[in-house]
Amino acid sequence: DLAHVQSIEDALLHLTEPEIIPGVWSPARAAQVDATKQVFVESLPPVLVLHLKRFIYDEIGGVQKSQKPLAYGTTLDIAPEVLSPAMRAQPRPRYRLFGIVYHHGRHASGGHYTVDVLRQDGHSWLHIDDTLFHPIPAEHVVRNAASANKDHGHDGLAYLLFYRRELPGEADASATPSPVVASAPAKAAVAVKPNGSHAAAAAAAKGKQAKGG
Repeated sequence: DLAHVQSIEDALLHLTEPEIIPGVWSPARAAQVDATKQVFVESLPPVLVLHLKRFIYDEIGGVQKSQKPLAYGTTLDIAPEVLSPAMRAQPRPRYRLFGIVYHHGRHASGGHYTVDVLRQDGHSWLHIDDTLFHPIPAEHVVRNAASANKDHGHDGLAYLLFYRRELPGEADASATPSPVVASAPAKAAVAVKPNGSHAAAAAAAKGKQAKGG
């Protein structure tokens, strides 16, 4: 539970924080040195699925559910600091929320799942609970770190967030197209360099779904 991570944007920035790796062999110095590893997003998919870390392992209690509230809105702007240098030169990517999976209950061993889904008109939302469904205002979908879940009609906590990438010019359009269904994995660029030196190595690797802390 990281105190400074209060929103999805905070969680994405946290993924790029430098990490010190001790004992890395440096051929230039012929010795082991401390290196800095930093991860950036190198490419983004048309559909972005964010898997929030709701279930954590505790040595005393075993697997527990995190009750931490996390803020998110109906749009997500990917900060330049999250992206690789090559990606920063491109237009800033923006995503639109179209689905949320909630977990209800206080324990990891059981509970119930419900979903909020954006309708094809791109404006109205449905809350689905098994075979029951009803329309909800967008205000009940948005979360902020200070609000109580009961203010939104149920006690569920977001577990999966589904975003689709905004199309060029869509922000100015009067109508929103239906969500894209094709998905592709994001790629991350990993940079590792010895501290205090100018040597750097970068490698591209397939990225896992981003997780909120």
